[in-house]
Amino acid sequence: MKINWNIPPVSSDFRNTIHQRSNLVPLLHFVLRMILHVSVILFLIYSLKNNHLLLSLLLIFLNGLLTTFMGWAGAGHEYFHSTAFSSGRINKILFRLFSCATWNNWGWFEVSHLLHHKYTLHISDPESPAKHSMTFTRVLFLFSIDFPVMFRRLRILFSNCLGTVPTNSIAIKQIIDTKPNLAKRVRLGALSVFAYQFSVFLFLTTISFKLAVIVFFAPFTFTIINKIVEIVQHVSMTEHAFDFRDNSRTVRFNRFLEFLYANMNFHAEHHMYPGTPYYNLPALHNRLLTDGVTTTPQKGLWLASKIAFRSQVNMVSENSCISCYADCPIKNSDILDN
Repeated sequence: MKINWNIPPVSSDFRNTIHQRSNLVPLLHFVLRMILHVSVILFLIYSLKNNHLLLSLLLIFLNGLLTTFMGWAGAGHEYFHSTAFSSGRINKILFRLFSCATWNNWGWFEVSHLLHHKYTLHISDPESPAKHSMTFTRVLFLFSIDFPVMFRRLRILFSNCLGTVPTNSIAIKQIIDTKPNLAKRVRLGALSVFAYQFSVFLFLTTISFKLAVIVFFAPFTFTIINKIVEIVQHVSMTEHAFDFRDNSRTVRFNRFLEFLYANMNFHAEHHMYPGTPYYNLPALHNRLLTDGVTTTPQKGLWLASKIAFRSQVNMVSENSCISCYADCPIKNSDILDN
């Protein structure tokens, strides 16, 4: 199954320009991220030792916020696309490292995300936005520790370690069944996540057991902001469309949030030209606006929150992309070459 995407053209000179990688920019961004993380951890160690309860609680939430943007809705996503550093090896190492740090199976993402780009919001897309009711309890978990997501992710990781991949996607099932090397990659990804987390937990217990527990829960702590910006990427957009301007949403945020999010708020532009380094997406965005092929995006976290929550108040519709997986067999054994 092949989709002929309608992508607005840009000149070859401009395309070559925006595809240029600058090692200095991603290096500075990486260093700044690490400074923020280390600073928060050091202040957290100080506050825990001195029993500053309120300060500790604030730092725990801040650490959770920073950690969530290391994952696939953040810096890890850009490392996967190898659009940060010019070295593919460095990008790959950082992608897998950040995946492990956020309890994410990089082996799974290396399979599913390629399909997501190839079949965005079509039947074969394994990453279509989940459609469920946003209850008061769900919101409380997002503002505190998201135990339901944590337990579900741990269960899936354990299943991956045993060689199984729980999924409703027929496309993914066919690929895993017909390409054993992908199943091995998923299993290796899960095992590496547990190895990384176990090693970090043991190391941090030598400093503070409380700190080790806090870091363990960090990827699931105060996930509300990360979840909002992730949801608005595609939620309530047109399914089965042939234009990324119809199925992907660009929203502008303040500079700090866009930095944390690695410019993934320019999501329509990212899908149109996925080879564009994240730090060149603003230039691509401005060019498409100037050419008149895109419209001025919506702005602000508050507006994004209203879009995300309004879209998830209603239950899943019968004709949605997710709900028809079971009734729509797909022949796509040629999706991946490896």
